[in-house]
Amino acid sequence: MRNPNFQPIIGKGIVFPLQTESGNIKITEGQELIDSSIRIILEWVINTKPFQDSFGSNINSTIEEPIVKDLPIYLEHYTKLSLNRWEKRILVYKTKIENVSFGKLQFRIYYYNKITKSNQDIIHEITY
Repeated sequence: MRNPNFQPIIGKGIVFPLQTESGNIKITEGQELIDSSIRIILEWVINTKPFQDSFGSNINSTIEEPIVKDLPIYLEHYTKLSLNRWEKRILVYKTKIENVSFGKLQFRIYYYNKITKSNQDIIHEITY
């Protein structure tokens, strides 16, 4: 029988950009840690991390795609490919473009959190 007081452990760590709290580097945990990990992976361009060139994503390459036809397909493909590979605590199942304006694209990422066994979403923004 499962303990009713059981709390799933997502982990603890630091987020980027670094944040301080009372003069020390802030340690983050829970959903905030996963959200930070998602942002880091999506913002890191593939082939730019020494010793681990496949880390990151290609979503920045989607900004020149036609918005109506190809952009949603490429955006979802690159998001799923990178996050499902590098963030093992989640499973991305859908993306949706929320807002496109001059120099900015916002899209929502829907994912399943394997630790808490819950569906979550986050808005990510690409600026160009």
